[in-house]
Amino acid sequence: MKARAKHDIRILMEYGRFSNFKQGKEYRCMLKGNSVILIDENGMGFLCDTMEDFRYDFELV
Repeated sequence: MKARAKHDIRILMEYGRFSNFKQGKEYRCMLKGNSVILIDENGMGFLCDTMEDFRYDFELV
């Protein structure tokens, strides 16, 4: 599946790393229960805990 970022998103992760998502770009994603796993600009995984959080920042393509 693919998801498109609705706006620029920069999320501080563990160990001082950031997950970056750019507005309008498409990213690979996988559904896991009520969560969504996204692959960011750096090829690292990011877990969206709820579909509501996911829909606020992303849309399925």
